[in-house]
Amino acid sequence: MEKQREVKALKEAKALWFLTEGDQDLARRDLEIPAERTQVMPYGLSLDRFHAPRQTSEGPPRVLLFGSFAADFNQDALDFTLEEVWPRLKQLKPNVDLTIAGGGMTSAIEERIRKAGATVRGMVKDVPSLLGEATVVLIPLRYGGGLRIRLLEALACECAVVGTGVGVLGMGPEAERHVLVGETAQELAGQVARLLEDPELRRELGKQGRDWVLANRDLATVSEKQTEVVRKTLDHGRGSYK
Repeated sequence: MEKQREVKALKEAKALWFLTEGDQDLARRDLEIPAERTQVMPYGLSLDRFHAPRQTSEGPPRVLLFGSFAADFNQDALDFTLEEVWPRLKQLKPNVDLTIAGGGMTSAIEERIRKAGATVRGMVKDVPSLLGEATVVLIPLRYGGGLRIRLLEALACECAVVGTGVGVLGMGPEAERHVLVGETAQELAGQVARLLEDPELRRELGKQGRDWVLANRDLATVSEKQTEVVRKTLDHGRGSYK
């Protein structure tokens, strides 16, 4: 019933703003909403803050999974990682650390992470520094929508990112150019292992990813794009939406 109300509201709206191109395409394709009613409202990131230098460590390479685990899609991603991705990754790369960071962890979740042989970091205030410590960032979402802020933050910090299509595509970054993509547990583990074996590929993805954020999500310039979206919406409201 809730979904039906949401669909009805979307179809009746005279103008719709979406946070990502993927969600916009979904509304146009599946709900048959006219293209002229929809626009993407870009989200900006402070690149002065999210520009952590890559930190070298004498310890094992670190794969980072982070997010708010109060959200069901992040809990599912954590379950998927601990039960399916992580065991396969350890077979490929026994000397690797999986670090889980973010709010919303219950004591039961923390205990599960530790029993799986991964590291619990919990809530971290300094996200750029956390990202600077990561060898690879993993975003294994199996469902969810909207803005994947963690992806923008990771790309801005020049991290090498591996994720599912749901986790890393639909906002603009491209597979094999800005991120690596896998859908199954085996594919995700393989893509992470690929990056762990190839420092040059990690650096190239990190550079390309930050360049994309600079061109498309820089808070210093995105406000102009937001103003243009508002202007176009108002213009349509005076004409097309009557």
